[in-house]
Amino acid sequence: MSAHHSLEPCGCYYILPDPLPTPVYLPQVDLKVHSTILASTSRTSLSQTFINPSTEKIKNASYTFPLFDGVSIVSFKCEIGDRVIHGVVKEKEQARAEYDAAVDQGSSAALLEQSMSASDTFTTSIGNIPEQSKVTVHITYLGELQHDAQADGLRFTVPLAICPRYGKLVETPRNLEDGVKHLASRGSIEITVDVQVEQKSVIQRLQSPSHPLDVLPGRTSTDSEGEHHANKASASWALRRSSRPSQNGHIALERDFVLIVNTKDQGLPYAFLETHPTIPNQRAIRTSLVPKFNIPNNDPEIVFIIDRSGSMSDKIDTLKSALKVFLKSLPVGIKFNICSFGSSYSFLWKKSRTYDKSSLEDALAFVDTVCADFGGTEMLRPIKATVENRFQDLDLDVLLLTDGEIWDQEQLFAYINESVSKAPTRFFSLGIGDAVSHSLVQGIARAGGGFAQTVGTNEDLDKKVVRMLKAALTPHVKYTLELKYESSDNDSRREDDGFEIVEKSEDHRFEGETGPQGTTHDDTTAKAQQDQPPISLYDENFKETDIKSVADLPTIPAPAVIQAPYDVPGLFPFNRSTVYLLLSPESNAANPKSVILKGMSKHGPLSLTIPVEDVSKNITIHQLAARKIIVDLEEGRGWTSQAKDKTGRRFVDQHESKKEDIAKREAIRLGTKYQIAGKWCSFVAVESTEHEVANLTGKERLLSREPAEPVQYSQYAFGFGAPAQPMAWGIPPQPSLSQPLACSRKLKKAYPQPSVAAQKVVSRRGLFRSSPNVASTPNAFGAFQSQPPPAPVESAEISSVPSGSSPGHSILFGSPAIASFGSGPSFDPTEAPVSAQYPKFHQLILCQSFEGSWEWKRQIFDIIETDSETLKGKVDWSMTLGIGQDDIDKEDENLQTIVMTLAAIAYLNKKWGGDRETWELVGEKAMNWVNAKLAAMGGQPLESQQAVLDRFQSAI
Repeated sequence: MSAHHSLEPCGCYYILPDPLPTPVYLPQVDLKVHSTILASTSRTSLSQTFINPSTEKIKNASYTFPLFDGVSIVSFKCEIGDRVIHGVVKEKEQARAEYDAAVDQGSSAALLEQSMSASDTFTTSIGNIPEQSKVTVHITYLGELQHDAQADGLRFTVPLAICPRYGKLVETPRNLEDGVKHLASRGSIEITVDVQVEQKSVIQRLQSPSHPLDVLPGRTSTDSEGEHHANKASASWALRRSSRPSQNGHIALERDFVLIVNTKDQGLPYAFLETHPTIPNQRAIRTSLVPKFNIPNNDPEIVFIIDRSGSMSDKIDTLKSALKVFLKSLPVGIKFNICSFGSSYSFLWKKSRTYDKSSLEDALAFVDTVCADFGGTEMLRPIKATVENRFQDLDLDVLLLTDGEIWDQEQLFAYINESVSKAPTRFFSLGIGDAVSHSLVQGIARAGGGFAQTVGTNEDLDKKVVRMLKAALTPHVKYTLELKYESSDNDSRREDDGFEIVEKSEDHRFEGETGPQGTTHDDTTAKAQQDQPPISLYDENFKETDIKSVADLPTIPAPAVIQAPYDVPGLFPFNRSTVYLLLSPESNAANPKSVILKGMSKHGPLSLTIPVEDVSKNITIHQLAARKIIVDLEEGRGWTSQAKDKTGRRFVDQHESKKEDIAKREAIRLGTKYQIAGKWCSFVAVESTEHEVANLTGKERLLSREPAEPVQYSQYAFGFGAPAQPMAWGIPPQPSLSQPLACSRKLKKAYPQPSVAAQKVVSRRGLFRSSPNVASTPNAFGAFQSQPPPAPVESAEISSVPSGSSPGHSILFGSPAIASFGSGPSFDPTEAPVSAQYPKFHQLILCQSFEGSWEWKRQIFDIIETDSETLKGKVDWSMTLGIGQDDIDKEDENLQTIVMTLAAIAYLNKKWGGDRETWELVGEKAMNWVNAKLAAMGGQPLESQQAVLDRFQSAI
C-alpha cells in the first residue's frame, strides 16, 4: 500500500523535456454534455474541445481524468484538425502498440486506457496534434445513478474535473486559423439532461442545488414542441464566453453540476429485458429495487475504522461529527470499538467493549481528541487487525470513514474478499471530502457486501450516517436470484420445468478438464505426452517463435447465464440494489417471465417476485451488465473464480497461478464483444483503413507497458511547482499557513461550514459521484478570499430557477470564494448548554443518555421548548404511563425521567418529522427504554411514537 499520493494534473497537457519536465496545458475552449436519464441509469455524450495555439505540432498530449466508479465508457472518437478517428476496444497491450505505431508514422491517433492501479482513473493520449488547430474528444459513457438520501431522489452529476481550470487562453493569438480563432473567442459550456421515466410514472420535480436551470416540462430536448408527456422533462444550463468578458476569454465549470430527479414511485422494483439488436437470441436483464422490509436488528460487533492521516486535516470535523452520530445511535448492549489509522494504527480498546454509559462516555471523550496526526494512508494493516481481533461468535460489521486514495487497491480488495468468505463479515465505507477515490470506497463496499456513501464539503451527513448504521445492524442474509420462464403451449415438460434457477458459476463444469473414465487432466496430459515422438534438441529448421504475452490457457466455456454481481449484494432498506443477468444465445430461448429474489435469515425466509418487462432491442443493459461482470473479474470475484471441473474441484484451487489470466481472458472477451473499456481493454483510434490497422500490430511492443507514474506536483502550485515531498513514515504532518491545525479540542460543526480549501488540488471527482453543492476553488494566484458560506438553494419545482437563487454567484461567474476556517465552541455531553449552532434535534440527540433517556432538567426543557409546569399540568401522567393515580408522584425522579423522555420523543415527531431518518434509531432506543421501565413498574407499554405524540400534543 502506498501513502496518500498527490493528485495527477487534470486537463489536456504535454510535457516539455528536460532539464525540468513541465506540463503545458492546452486551453479547453468548448464543452458540451448531453445526458439521457432512463429509470436509474444514464447515457452521457461528452464533447471537449481543446486548441493548440502554438506554431509546432504536438507529438504526444495526455488528458488524465477521473470517472466515478462503475461508469462504463462505451464510445470514443477524436477529431484532430480536419481528421476524424473512431475508437475500437481492443486488448490493452495491442491497443497501446497500435497507438505507438501510428504516432511513430506521423499519423493522428488517440488512446483511452484505464489505470492498472485505480479503476476510476483514465488517461486519453492524443498523438500528432497539428499546429494552430483544434482537437475534440467525444466520449460516451453509461452509469447507474445513486439515490440521494437527503433529497430522496436520483442524483446526477457532471463533475468539475471535465472542465479544468488549466490552460487559460488569456488572449486569442492573431495568427490562429479563422475557424479555430472563432471557436476560441466564442466557446461555451452547454449541459442538457433529458429525463424519461416509465409511462405510468410522473416526473414530480427537477431541481439543482448548484446551478440555475432552464427546465422544459413535458418533453425532452429532441421532442417536437407540440408534444407533452408527464413522464418526460429536460433541464439545461449554459455559460458562454461572451457573457463574461471579465473572465479574460476563459470559461470554467466552477463547481459540479448537480441535478436531482424526483419521480412518482421511483423506488418500485423493476426487471427490464433487453434484446441485442445484432446478436441472435442474446439478451440481458436488469433488476433493480430500493428494498423496504422490516426485520429485527442483529447484535453484531461493530468497529469504526477512522482515517487520521494528514490529508484529513480539513475534514476531521466532518469525521468527528459523523462518528458522534454513529455512537449516539448505537443500541444498548452491542459490542463496539474504534480503530484509528494512518501510517500506523491503534484501537481505542484492546477488545471491543459492551455499549453502556461508561464505554459511551469514554468513546465520546476520545472523539473530542481525534486529530489528523497519523501521517500517511496505510489501510490494509488496520483492516487486517480488525478482522483478526474480532469476537469469533459474533457477526462483524466494519464501518470505514476515510478520504482515502491508495494505488494498490487490489491487495486490499483481495483480503476483504477472503475475510467475507470465511466468516460473517461486512464492510461499509463513508468517503469524506471532495477528493475521495470512488473506486476505493465503492470497491471496499462491493468486496465487503455492504454499501458506500460519500459526504462532500457543505453536505449534510446525518441521514447517510444513520442509514449506514441501520444497514450494519440488519442480519447477515445470503440472497439468491431465480428466473422464471414462460412455458410454451407445445411444451411437453412438466409445468415446473419452466422454472429455472439462474445458473451459478459454482455449478458450472469445464469441458475438457476431465479425461475419459474419470482420469484427471494431468493423467490425460501425461498419456498424450507418451504418445508423442521425442523433440530433437537440434532442429536445422528451427525458427524463433514470438513470446506470448499470456500463457496457453484451457478452454473454459462461459455459463449460459452470467449474473453480476456474481453474489447478490446485501439488500438494505432505502438503498438501491441492482443485479444483471447476461443471457447468452445458448440460454433458454423461452421468454423470461419474472425474477425472484430469495433470502434466508434466522427470522425466516425473505422473498420478492418482480415481473419482467420487455424493453425491446438495445445495447444499454448489455453494456451495463458486461461492465458489472468485468468489475467482478478485475477484483478477483466472478464466475471464473468459482468454476469447477467435472470432478467438482474448483479450477483456481488446482491452477492458482492461472486465476488472474483466466479472469483477464474473460474480461477481454466481454470488453471487445460489447465495446467496454476497462483494466485489460482500451479504446484505440488510429488514422487508417482496416487493412492499415491490421499492419499496425507492433509485435515488438506487445510486452506490458504500464504508463509511468504521473509526476507529483506541489498541491500549492496547482501543477506548476516542484514535486511534492513525501511524508516521513509515521511522522504527523507539520502545520503551516496553508495547512491549519486539525487538532483543536473543540468540536466544529460539520454543517454548513466548508472545510479549508487551501490544501485542495484538483479534486478526483467522478462523473456520477455524490458531490457537494459548492466547490471551494483557488483563484489564479493561489490566494483565497474569506467569505461567509452561501445560503442554501431552495428546492425548485419543475420551473426555471431564477439566477438569484443560485448559491455563490461570485464562485460561478466571478472571483472564487471560500468560507473562513473557524472553530466552533467545544462540546462535552456532561456540560450545559449544548451549542446553539446545532439544530435543535441534534442538541437533543447529544444530550440523550447511553440507554436512551433524557433527564428532567432545564437544558432539555429549553431544547424542546416547554417547561416543567406545562408537563406536569397538561399531561395526564396516570393515563400516559398506565399507572394508578395513587402511584403518581410528579416529584419522583424516575417518573420525571420517563415523562421527559416521552416529551422528547413527541417533540422529535412533531417538530422534526422531516429528519426522522437521522434520529430514528435514537427514538427507537428511547421507546425501548421507556417500555422496559414501564413494564418493570407494572405500567402500560406504549405501542408507537404516534401514541406518544397524541398524548403530548398540548404540551409540546
